[in-house]
Amino acid sequence: MLALIWTYIPSYGQLSEVLRSDRPGNTDAATTVGQGMAQIQSGLSYFDVDHVSLDYRTYGPNVSLVARYGIIERLEFRAAFVVRWQTETSMGVENQFGGLEVMNLGLRFNLLDGKEKKPSLGIQADFRVQEIGPPEYRIDEPAPRIFLLFNTPVSNWFLLSSNLGLVWDELGAEPYGAGTLNLSRGISDKVSVFIEAFGNLYFESQGFGMNVGMAYLINNSLQLDLIGSYLGISGDLQGLGGSAGVSWRFGVNRKK
Repeated sequence: MLALIWTYIPSYGQLSEVLRSDRPGNTDAATTVGQGMAQIQSGLSYFDVDHVSLDYRTYGPNVSLVARYGIIERLEFRAAFVVRWQTETSMGVENQFGGLEVMNLGLRFNLLDGKEKKPSLGIQADFRVQEIGPPEYRIDEPAPRIFLLFNTPVSNWFLLSSNLGLVWDELGAEPYGAGTLNLSRGISDKVSVFIEAFGNLYFESQGFGMNVGMAYLINNSLQLDLIGSYLGISGDLQGLGGSAGVSWRFGVNRKK
């Protein structure tokens, strides 16, 4: 990854006129926010999930926050946080807990920026920080992830986006594959809609889910979104969920 960054540092991309958010959905964009720009992406979600082969159910809300900052035009630092309030029921016993579930730190590098008229390609690497949050959510070792990020227009009708990568539950463990496939379309200057499949490629018990939703652009740097989720197209985990969020970008140290 460092070799790729060093190779591409001399190339310079123009800041997009309209913010390009990773919301709505699970698919991360291939592009970066631009040098000296910051972007906040946050959402409130609720999920209710059952395990079909076990007497187990979990439900509750969570709040997610992703903060992105452009170090150079094609390289950004990112930090992601999830705070969750969760109720579990198993064999008639109910347990409630919550707190900081996830803290991820990492980098995204844009290899190719087609400005949504040509293909865009990026690479993202991050890791989940260990020993963070309440005992129910803590992990013993850092958990790295690395993803290839891709999007390209399909005729003049859709934008096709996809993420494909490897996820480690902890250092030294065997990784597993994960991926997304997203089709989005703008139906006006302000409104876009999407449909998306996401899930694990090798964990049959977790399987695949589906998202549908829409985004509304208030102005070039502020976006609202709504998402509906269905878990259980395949796998043992089945349930429903929904999310509403906002994305906002602003200049911190942007050269004119």
